[in-house]
Amino acid sequence: MSHLKQLVGSGNLINWAMSSDQNKGFEQETETVVNNTITLLAPGILSIEPEKPSDTALILSCGVHGNETAPIELCEMLFKQITEGSLVLNCRLLLIFGNLQAMRTDVRFCDENLNRLFKKELPEHTNLETIRAEEIMAYVDDFYQIDDQLRIHLDLHTAIRGSKYEKFAIYPYKPGGDWHQGTIKWLTNADIEAILLAHKPSGTFSCFTGLNYQAHGFTVELGKAKPFGTNDHETLKQFKQSLEQLLTNPGVMVNPQDSSTDKDSVIFQVVDEVLRHNEKGFKLNLAPDFKNFTVVEKGSQLTEDGDHGYQIKKDNQAIVFPNDKVPIGQRVALVIEPQ
Repeated sequence: MSHLKQLVGSGNLINWAMSSDQNKGFEQETETVVNNTITLLAPGILSIEPEKPSDTALILSCGVHGNETAPIELCEMLFKQITEGSLVLNCRLLLIFGNLQAMRTDVRFCDENLNRLFKKELPEHTNLETIRAEEIMAYVDDFYQIDDQLRIHLDLHTAIRGSKYEKFAIYPYKPGGDWHQGTIKWLTNADIEAILLAHKPSGTFSCFTGLNYQAHGFTVELGKAKPFGTNDHETLKQFKQSLEQLLTNPGVMVNPQDSSTDKDSVIFQVVDEVLRHNEKGFKLNLAPDFKNFTVVEKGSQLTEDGDHGYQIKKDNQAIVFPNDKVPIGQRVALVIEPQ
């Protein structure tokens, strides 16, 4: 029996993605399942084409950070529904499990943060993450080759720290601030409590697809990172239902139905990025239990970093993604303001 038949039969994407056996003598395989054509393109990368032609190309990615498990489990659930026929797929779907080795070893990354490497010109040094970034970008390029298709990309994550807004999204940089209000409304309907508007391009996966392929893409944070099997998927019920609707009727991304909720996502503008400049003497002055979106008082010394220490410049500025365990030149935190 082929690897793909075994995968479809079991529906166990997590075991498949975490098995190093898939790298041994890998060959692409294709099977027709419930009128969908499923192709195993590469380790951790599957394309699913519906029977009827579709004008939408949708990418769901997870595991770009290997220890962020809730999105990986969520993608496995959706795959089972598609292959069992309980979820009717009406879009072209590329399903990506990002950092396989990091998933296997339960770490965020092995050599380098994969979600900083999605750019046309990668560093010259070669490691697990740079090789994987190049492979993923090549398959994305193939997938998005058809012109005049609605392109969507949801890169699913969980955060290192807890958050005042448990589920939030980062809307990648758009030249001229060309934010699409329909997609913002879709996120609100999908139980996304806060949205961050990025202030400049970056090497994240969702920024790569947005800038290079004009995809409606987001980095979506679905709570705090936890080990496999310990995630409370009841808290993701509404988001999962929205994904199911999107896979069946992808037009809702740009033309969302009226919301059943009486609240809107809170919108924040990213105003600054704090980088690390020194190896020795660096300190991030936040408590270990500091939560994303917490306001820090104006004038507070956020980092001690030689001549590059960072002070909070204005009232009502908050911090997201604080992380002192980053190498020189990478992001320590984002500074945001309410829109």
